[in-house]
Amino acid sequence: MRICLVSYEFPPSGGGEASYVSSLATGLGRLGHEVLVITPQTTSEAAGGPFRIIPTVPRNALLRELEFLAQAERIISDLAAHGRIDVVHVTFDYPTFFFRLKRRGVPCVATVHHLHLAEALSMLRHESSAPQKIAQMLRASTLTAFEGRLVRQCKAVIAVSGFTAETVRRLLSVPPEDVRIVRNGIDAREFEGGDPALFREKFPVLGDKTILYVGRLERSKGLHYLVPAFARVLSRVPEATMAIVGKGSGEYLRELRLAARSAGVSDRVVFTGRIPQDLLPHAYAASALVVLPSLMEGFGISLLESMAAGRPCVATRVGAIPEIVKQGETGLLVEPANSQELGDAMATLLSDPALGAAMGKEGLATVGREFSLERMTGDTFQVYRGLVADEKSTG
Repeated sequence: MRICLVSYEFPPSGGGEASYVSSLATGLGRLGHEVLVITPQTTSEAAGGPFRIIPTVPRNALLRELEFLAQAERIISDLAAHGRIDVVHVTFDYPTFFFRLKRRGVPCVATVHHLHLAEALSMLRHESSAPQKIAQMLRASTLTAFEGRLVRQCKAVIAVSGFTAETVRRLLSVPPEDVRIVRNGIDAREFEGGDPALFREKFPVLGDKTILYVGRLERSKGLHYLVPAFARVLSRVPEATMAIVGKGSGEYLRELRLAARSAGVSDRVVFTGRIPQDLLPHAYAASALVVLPSLMEGFGISLLESMAAGRPCVATRVGAIPEIVKQGETGLLVEPANSQELGDAMATLLSDPALGAAMGKEGLATVGREFSLERMTGDTFQVYRGLVADEKSTG
């Protein structure tokens, strides 16, 4: 099958969405399908996969997203007009007001990772002021209106979790039969054999009892609750250290650094920024546990990476996280925005290496059973095949 994936995010930029489309393109290519990826990203980390990149060429940094959307629309139109694609799959959550995807003979599917409105509603109780709440709801409502426009142009919607599927049906009034749940998957082999020394030599302050966070640095990730939670960990496990891996706004990073200094833990916390993809398995190997203190998650790809590396997880009981982390089996779940509970859970695992090892072993088995790349790729292809067959039967 000739498959066109469209994503504004692609490695090395982005987070879970970039990982998702890269993994999906790789998995589909390995199955022998012809995979094209329309994306602004053209760096070496995107090279070498069993797929072809069709880069857009933004000319104005301030209008980069708008230019991507306009150019992607022209590329899709050309591919469809010349009969070079069988299905279009939009894999990102950005506004798509340039896209006109109802084309005869070329069905479209969209992946929804999470709706912006679902995120805003989940975070409302954690914002400190009315202006913040109003601004957040206005932005989220606008973005979700565009998300609704996208899904209404598609023959089917892929939701990456049961939580996301429920919010798509409820907030966008999408018929239940048009929403297919295909949970994210990863290639666990990429996280085998990590060498802790390769990560620690770059960040020498880190020790054997390192807590690892991997993801964007933004308020929805709840990192402003993680820093005081880590101070609580140190009162029970003085040798603990923490690595926060990822990029975000400079303002939020400054807030986190100030919080670390105020809590007296700045000498035990490393903000690494974004690290190369090939260093990531070594970061997981260097950790004793992985934490995700989010206020909302449509999925949480770092949890899969953690389990693939055989590491236990501590995460918040929000969004789709309980669909991934099994309480007491692959990790510990805590309430969001609760630094005391979060700190106690991390300290518990650091103080009991045998418990952490058992959870890590079960996590690795869970990835193999439920979250493999092969399962995600196969389930996604079944969606394509059904849509293409329907298109031919009604064409």
